Amino acid sequence: MWTAKQYCRKQAGYKEGPEYIITGESGPDHCKVFEAEVRIEGRLIGSGKGRTKKAAEQQAAYNAIMDMESKA
Repeated sequence: MWTAKQYCRKQAGYKEGPEYIITGESGPDHCKVFEAEVRIEGRLIGSGKGRTKKAAEQQAAYNAIMDMESKA
């Protein structure tokens, strides 16, 4: 399985790697849900949610790769 960075550079032909942005968080402190976006060259390519910031970023990366592969 490719990482988002590898996929962007080798498969999709982007010159820059992905940028992850935490766009929101909701829920009480003991049960937060974070929302993240992944952008390449300023363009939104995926989003995701998770119980940690890292999990939200990983879900966004996974969704971005799945979306790019389905369009290929």
